[in-house]
Amino acid sequence: GTNDIRPVDLRVIGATKVDLLQEAAEGRFRDDLYYRLNVVTIRIPPLRERRGDVPLLFAHFLERAAARFGRPVPAPDDAVHRHLAAHDWPGNVR
Repeated sequence: GTNDIRPVDLRVIGATKVDLLQEAAEGRFRDDLYYRLNVVTIRIPPLRERRGDVPLLFAHFLERAAARFGRPVPAPDDAVHRHLAAHDWPGNVR
C-alpha cells in the first residue's frame, strides 16, 4: 500500500430496477451516493414496451451465434417470428 495520490479516470455504470431517489428519501440508500451517481439517467423501457425491437434483436443475436459457431445464418420460418411476437416478455434479460 501507499499514501501517494494517483490521478485516475473512472466511470461507473449502474443499473437498478428500484427508484433510488425514493430509496434515498426513505433512508434505504445513501442520498450523497445517489447524487454522485445520478449524473446521467438513461431509461431503457422493458422489451414488452418495445415489441418492434424483437425482430431486430433476434436477427442480431442469431447472426452473432452463427458467426461464433462458424455456421451460416439460419432463416427462421414464420412460426418462429409469430412465437416471438406472441411472447409476453415479462422480465428483463440479464
